[in-house]
Amino acid sequence: MTADNGTPASAESEPFDISELARETIAALQEDARAAGVELVLEVSDSLPPRVMLDPALTRRIIAALVSHAIRASVGERTTVHVQLCDDGNLLCVDVEERGREMGGDDPESVFAQPAATPGERAPGGGPTPTDARALAWTMNGEILVERNPGRGLTFHVTLPTIHLPEEKRTSHGAVNQASGEPVLAGLRVLAVDDHEANRLLLRHVLARAGASVERDLDGGRAARELEPALGSLLAQIRGYLEQAGQAGAGPGGGR
Repeated sequence: MTADNGTPASAESEPFDISELARETIAALQEDARAAGVELVLEVSDSLPPRVMLDPALTRRIIAALVSHAIRASVGERTTVHVQLCDDGNLLCVDVEERGREMGGDDPESVFAQPAATPGERAPGGGPTPTDARALAWTMNGEILVERNPGRGLTFHVTLPTIHLPEEKRTSHGAVNQASGEPVLAGLRVLAVDDHEANRLLLRHVLARAGASVERDLDGGRAARELEPALGSLLAQIRGYLEQAGQAGAGPGGGR
């Protein structure tokens, strides 16, 4: 799978508002939908968190590819394409339902036999396909399944692993030192350690917002191996300081 500029697609996670991204993506396709006689409807679950940790560019391209396909499949049908956002634990779920013309064949999976789009093509005359969307989902360790609707048309079910983030709030003890106006961790170089890559990405984001420079991020086992020599030396220095302090306190007139 390649990006629009021909380079291989790769996932780079960051926090973003998934509802806003979906609205923007669908708004950009409204002109094509109107030309095809199709109404686009976005439904957002009340349980969906305000922000998620995913690659926003790839998520946008997945939604755009499936909605573009739905528009092309519905040209002249005067129908509605529904896009639903919901969550299932640490999975973001995106359902795209279209009830356009039949694409042929009894196996809905045959829709993924369509070749990937040529970069720069646009719906409805041509554009990104479900094949493109599935390849992008795989890049993000996700999946896209498809089922045939009763009557006609298809529904695509997208699942993408993510971390749900709370709504951003700034408080007096937040990321900025109220006395200096500087980030509370400004100038600090930090090693982020966690066994899960998604958590390390979240740590990078939170620490960077507080002004820290995250030099590296490691899982627990590798961090222990790499830090053991340095920690051993540090502990030896601390013991030396404590011994010196104890000896000084025990000298003439140094009793407690």
